Amino acid sequence: MEEKDINRLEKIWHKVPVWRRQSLIEDIEELGDSDYVLSFENFVLFALNDSDPKVREIAIRSLWDYESREAIKPFINMLENDPVLEVKAAAAGALGKFVYLGEIEEIPQKIFNEIETLLLNKINSSEPLLVRRRALEAMGYSSREEIPALIKTAFQSDNNEWKASALLAMGRSANERWIPQIKSMLESDIPELRYEAVRSAGELEAKTCVPALVKLLDDDDDDITLAALWSLSQIGGKGIREILEKRLEDALTEDEADFIESALENLDFTEDTSRFSLLDYSAEGEGLDDLDDEIFDFDDEDED
Repeated sequence: MEEKDINRLEKIWHKVPVWRRQSLIEDIEELGDSDYVLSFENFVLFALNDSDPKVREIAIRSLWDYESREAIKPFINMLENDPVLEVKAAAAGALGKFVYLGEIEEIPQKIFNEIETLLLNKINSSEPLLVRRRALEAMGYSSREEIPALIKTAFQSDNNEWKASALLAMGRSANERWIPQIKSMLESDIPELRYEAVRSAGELEAKTCVPALVKLLDDDDDDITLAALWSLSQIGGKGIREILEKRLEDALTEDEADFIESALENLDFTEDTSRFSLLDYSAEGEGLDDLDDEIFDFDDEDED
């Protein structure tokens, strides 16, 4: 939508029933995920100011696939001031996009520093658990020296929600040091931990995790099965194409077949780039035992 169209929409938007606004933004999120030719960027930026928290939360999520610099200030403001927990947490998570862009020098250093400082403060704050977890996940992209210690402490927590966030952050870190921890969680009895471990194994292209990922293709949880298929396409290697093609032959639904076809396309990309290492970071000589365990308390489950 052009700016003039947004201005026209703004004049009548408050007259649209809340249920209709929610339904529209949900449809836009789904369309954005399924068709990358479509762009709803300007509309979703507009929806960040909606009076309904559900609309604001979905609008935040819908901006993940865009690199909208215009979203940075609203996200910071929502994290700091929005009265609704889910919206604050979504804003914290969405800032992870800009941590990544800062790492590759695609946003100004001053703004990058402001985002990282804010997220670190939230991790160490008395904010509700959900906000702190999303802030840690967002900082998974960061190369700041204190981040590995934060991830390690979260992973060692007795709180499985912290463990899940730690696993997600590990996958974003591009740091091979976390592969043993990820591998250990592929056999967890807790579906959420298996799921995050599966995704992170793919993000880190952890070849030692391939046998466990193949076993998880028969997991009782369909989300874990699909995540394992995608992670195998990210890792590649001998026999992976045959596995994916066999799963495509046996697909029970059109949606499943479409997903596997996308995984095969991703495998093509993986194989084309296999001569390059996507993990430039070497953690040689920096064992986990050297990290400080007493960074902050991860066992706080207070959601108040």
